[in-house]
Amino acid sequence: MTKVLKRLVYRSKSLVLKDDVITLQEIFAVSIKNNKRHSITGCLAQPDGHFVQVIEGEAANVDRLMDKIIADARHEDVITLGEWNIQARLFQGWDMARPDITPLSDQSFRIINTAGSGAQVVGVLLTVIQEPARLFHLS
Repeated sequence: MTKVLKRLVYRSKSLVLKDDVITLQEIFAVSIKNNKRHSITGCLAQPDGHFVQVIEGEAANVDRLMDKIIADARHEDVITLGEWNIQARLFQGWDMARPDITPLSDQSFRIINTAGSGAQVVGVLLTVIQEPARLFHLS
């Protein structure tokens, strides 16, 4: 029996300071480990005081992860921007991509930070991760 895959996009207000590198590294390291264990793929960006994330995986795993995310005290005001059943992953091979979004155009930055729909956010983040020089790597 084929399991249903799901893609979910959310935006939240970060309570982690942008320059708190240690906490941010911990978030990404733990996310990569947990995502790998639960066959979750996706991308997490931090535009201007927010978290924006695309999560893909088996529907039950995505739902469980989203419950944990909503309960996480490191952010608030979690808003789901889009949620779809999918046939294939767009972030295949990325346990957790972490793009450098600083060089984005004003329009693309607005899309992921405040104004974009889930599909628009996915489009911008997919474009960014296509350029390896625009990805942060864990040290």
